[in-house]
Amino acid sequence: DGAPFAPRSTTDAVVDGVGFATSNRETEGIAAGLSVRENLFLNPGVWGRRLRSLSTQRAERVRARELVARFGVRPGDPEVAADTLSGGNQQKVVLARWFGVGRKVVVLEEPTMGVDVGAKADIYALLREAGEQGTAAVVVSTDVEEVAAICHRALVFGRGRVTAELAGDDLTVAGLVAAASGLPPAPLPRATDPTPGTTNSTTDEEVRS
Repeated sequence: DGAPFAPRSTTDAVVDGVGFATSNRETEGIAAGLSVRENLFLNPGVWGRRLRSLSTQRAERVRARELVARFGVRPGDPEVAADTLSGGNQQKVVLARWFGVGRKVVVLEEPTMGVDVGAKADIYALLREAGEQGTAAVVVSTDVEEVAAICHRALVFGRGRVTAELAGDDLTVAGLVAAASGLPPAPLPRATDPTPGTTNSTTDEEVRS
C-alpha cells in the first residue's frame, strides 16, 4: 500500500497480511499426519477465528472443499492426510492456505521445486490468478526460466546484495544468466546471419550485383 513495513515478529507479519511458503515443503510447509483440511487452517487467526466451535468446524469443512476444488488439489478429498499427496499437490495446499484468505503479499521460496511439469504449470496459473486479484507474490528462485516466465521484475542477488534489476524486455533467461554471472548478455544474431548449421547460398555474383 506504499506504507513502510517492518514487522517485529512472524505473528505481526501474518496479522498485517503477509504469507510465506517455504521451500522445505515436507518438513516446514505441511504438518505430516494432519489432513488437508487441518493443514489449510493451521493458523486460525488468519481466518478471523480465535476459538473453535462446532459451527466454525462445519464452516471449515465447507471452505476446505471450496479451496481444494479452486486450487486443483488431487485427490479432491480434504480429509485425506496431507503427507500422502504428491509434492505438487502438497504445494497447492500450502498456496491455498495463504492465497485463499486474501493475503496482501505472499513470499514464495522455490515454489515449484520438486514438482512435475503439470503441477508446475498449475502453480504458475494460480500465481497469475492471485496477482490479477491484487495479491503481490515475492518469488525467491534459482530457476531462471521460472523467474523469466512469471515475474514482472527481478532482482539478482550476489553475496547478500542486489547486483542487478531486470524488467520488461530485459527480463529474459539470457539476461538473468548474464546478470548472475556478471557478464554482458550475448548479442542476438542479426537478421542477415545464416542459421547455425546452414550455409549461406548467396553467390559472389549476387554480392557484386
